[in-house]
Amino acid sequence: GMGDFQFYLCIFIYFILTASNGQSSKVYYSIEQKKDSTSKYVALTFDDGPHGTLTPRLINALRKKKVVVTFFVMGIKAEMHPSILYTAAMDGHEIGNHVYDHPVLSKLSFAEVHDQINRTNHAIWKATNSTPTILRPPYGNTNRKLNEYLTKIENLDVIMWSLDTNDWKRPSTAVIVKRALEKLVPGTVILCHDIHPDTIEAVPLIIDEAHKLGFQFLTVSQMIQGTK
Repeated sequence: GMGDFQFYLCIFIYFILTASNGQSSKVYYSIEQKKDSTSKYVALTFDDGPHGTLTPRLINALRKKKVVVTFFVMGIKAEMHPSILYTAAMDGHEIGNHVYDHPVLSKLSFAEVHDQINRTNHAIWKATNSTPTILRPPYGNTNRKLNEYLTKIENLDVIMWSLDTNDWKRPSTAVIVKRALEKLVPGTVILCHDIHPDTIEAVPLIIDEAHKLGFQFLTVSQMIQGTK
């Protein structure tokens, strides 16, 4: 329809305007820091929140540990829990876009993907007064064409992960901790979900053990800065 035509015309014009810019967003799995960095930085990331009771518990635990993380939030939940998002942002955590209601993005048109991102950006903006610069596709489901659209048109860094705790399968806290630590190397992006109680229990233990091993935690965008 006409709306689609206007949407694609905008994209075309945008391509022409930004072709010379060269500041292109990227797709990341792990985020390797510049070689001269002596510190061992990793990123804890949490998908599918905010959760009404578990996310505040997690934020409190992180505050005690003086650790910052990244929350990839769904727009529909951001609308439900703006004050939780506000608290997270005030504490220095990064808020990333995990689209509106968790569809498989590769099955949608670019116009529908844009709507998913836009509605989520709006909800995050209303809650925190800032707009995300990073996105994680639901289920990690994406492809080359979609990544190109997300990085070039939406101008978002696409953040996958390099270490999956598989916490959504509801293993015990001990198993989550073990999985997070056994393959931890500098640049690791750890995938968790702040919608499972055992994950919330595991996080302080992961942080303590990682600190003992000399690791420090950054937000995703802080990690990306370290690549430049």
